Amino acid sequence: MKSLKMLGLVVAATAALAASLGAVSASATVLCSENKIPCPESKIYAAGATVSAGLEAKGSSIFRETGGTVLNTCTSSSIAGSTSNQGKEKEAVKGAISTFDLTECSNATAVTEAGSFEIEYIPVENTTVANLTFKGTKVTITPFGVIDCIYGAGTGAFIGTMTGGKPAVIHVKATLAKVGGSALCPADVVWEAPYEINAPFPVYFKEQ
Repeated sequence: MKSLKMLGLVVAATAALAASLGAVSASATVLCSENKIPCPESKIYAAGATVSAGLEAKGSSIFRETGGTVLNTCTSSSIAGSTSNQGKEKEAVKGAISTFDLTECSNATAVTEAGSFEIEYIPVENTTVANLTFKGTKVTITPFGVIDCIYGAGTGAFIGTMTGGKPAVIHVKATLAKVGGSALCPADVVWEAPYEINAPFPVYFKEQ
């Protein structure tokens, strides 16, 4: 009798766990103008919304070798694009990057391909946090004006987390692989930067 009772408890616990996981996997990503879950339909930023960000005051966009040596530092940078969808169940908010610049850098730097982005809400209770992914982005750094080192996001690279608010922020901490350039270049670089989102404003990352 005790064995049957224990089996019943195990089955119930397993069912509860499955239900919980199902709820997480069914989450949807939307950009919301209100800090509320689920985001009211009237507060969702529709497809075509402009998403833009610039470096925080006194912030820098820094590229380091994996060993820690700084390869490049830029004190001015902006990123902008527009969403191609509103977001829905099991779907990230996606869009093309129309502008990505890195200026006032310690070495010659050029964004040769802006690429695209994806924003995916992290379904943790009472949070407004999302993961940011870039695809196809390429950045060329020319150390000492001698060799070109080309780094990119490839088919998809985790760029960092986004935290909603007034304003929302992007905490960039990404590893970009070398996709071209001299054999003397490091195989990959770590990109770190603090960005502040100026549009849409305000914005929170939520479930629908």
